[in-house]
Amino acid sequence: MTIRVATEADAQYADLLCQWYVESAKTRGTGIAKREPAYVAQKMASGDSIIAFIDGEPGRLLLHRNV
Repeated sequence: MTIRVATEADAQYADLLCQWYVESAKTRGTGIAKREPAYVAQKMASGDSIIAFIDGEPGRLLLHRNV
């Protein structure tokens, strides 16, 4: 597993990550933690998020730093 600060180049994964947010919230029964892909991409571009990769593919982890 590789964990690093996300960059603008990682915006290609924003849609997939947003789908995972919804699936995860439904599984946990916590309501829908919906994020717009543009919001996620902006956080990536500004260096305010962390992304994980497993075998070169994005893992189900994206953390946002609030600044």
